[in-house]
Amino acid sequence: MVEKGISATEIDDTGIQYVIHQQGTGENAKFGSSVFVHYRGYLLDGTEFDSSSGSAPFSLVIGADQAIQGWQIAFQEFNKGTSATIFIPSRYAYGSQRNGTIPPNSVLIFDVTVVDIRAND
Repeated sequence: MVEKGISATEIDDTGIQYVIHQQGTGENAKFGSSVFVHYRGYLLDGTEFDSSSGSAPFSLVIGADQAIQGWQIAFQEFNKGTSATIFIPSRYAYGSQRNGTIPPNSVLIFDVTVVDIRAND
């Protein structure tokens, strides 16, 4: 990402990268946590394919396969109130499969804001 003028943090060797625009507070989400998030998803060319704009925050339980694997990995790096951009390689999104308007082998970009994190004990 540096060649594009973006300084991002990579999560281990996954290729998933993120840029935090506003740091949140509290503990990061973890396996089993419910995460509530507003998001905008788009392709490298800027084509938007999904957004939570105008609706309630999207919720997922990390580890319950309710969203793409890239989200389940990335959201463990964030805490409540974090605003970030996530860059997800296709292998952690839809891989070689087309998903609606998302072409096969697409890198997905998400602008996200973590609205809440709740532990599921």
